[in-house]
Amino acid sequence: MSNKRLNSLQELQLLEIMCNYFQEQTKDSVRQIIFSSLFSPQGNKADDSRMALLGKLVSMAVAVCRVPVLECAAFWLQCVLPKHVCSDDLIPPSDLLELIVSWIFEDPRLILITFLNTPIAANLPIGFLELTPLTGLIRWCVKAPLAYKRKKKASLSNGHAPSKIAKDSAPPEDKDCHQLYSKLHLSVLQVLMMLQGHLTEKNLYGRLGLVPFDHVVPLVEEINRLSDELNPLNASREIELALDRLAQALQVAMASGALLCTRDDLRTVCSRLPHNK
Repeated sequence: MSNKRLNSLQELQLLEIMCNYFQEQTKDSVRQIIFSSLFSPQGNKADDSRMALLGKLVSMAVAVCRVPVLECAAFWLQCVLPKHVCSDDLIPPSDLLELIVSWIFEDPRLILITFLNTPIAANLPIGFLELTPLTGLIRWCVKAPLAYKRKKKASLSNGHAPSKIAKDSAPPEDKDCHQLYSKLHLSVLQVLMMLQGHLTEKNLYGRLGLVPFDHVVPLVEEINRLSDELNPLNASREIELALDRLAQALQVAMASGALLCTRDDLRTVCSRLPHNK
């Protein structure tokens, strides 16, 4: 991605070339590798323009029905994206978050595109592969309040004096991100509610856990760790919000058949969570 900005016509021509390339490339693996190489976040200044171009490419692919491009985007969202989110910050870049939420909130079924289009053999074991990014998106939504609180705490401890804004209020950009996470959480719950019908239709209800229980356990441990890092008295609202989102996601996932576990198993894991209402 060059630092030199393209004019509108050049950008349109580039998008058309890319759409045609991914449409005509017959090898799925090559398509995925090229797409991931082009659009995986690199942690540099080009990420913003890279994400903006990706959004326009997907919009064009929707408009002209370029299914291979959409499949690449779904794979990127599901498998590549979580690996490139900085584990120290715990939260994705705001531009990346905004792009993803704009796609998913407009059509939550995008989360299920791989699951709905993948033939699944009856003899494959439960949890044989991750067909949706649901677990990663739940993790983002649940951890976000604590991660932003930790980010603010780290900023103050590094000598950045608080502004005239009240101590308990968030900067405007953080407030925007909190609203995005609320929209993302709503979209995830909507998708979970859809799943019972889709699982039943594919004869997978009770057999395929799209939110694996063994992913819930480390999420609970991460919440515990983050809560311990923060002063519970100063982060009570954030802890409560994180736990509310976790409870809602787990409850709906169990009801829809996306989370396969017993209530006793879930109760045992959740007993490790911080004290809450």
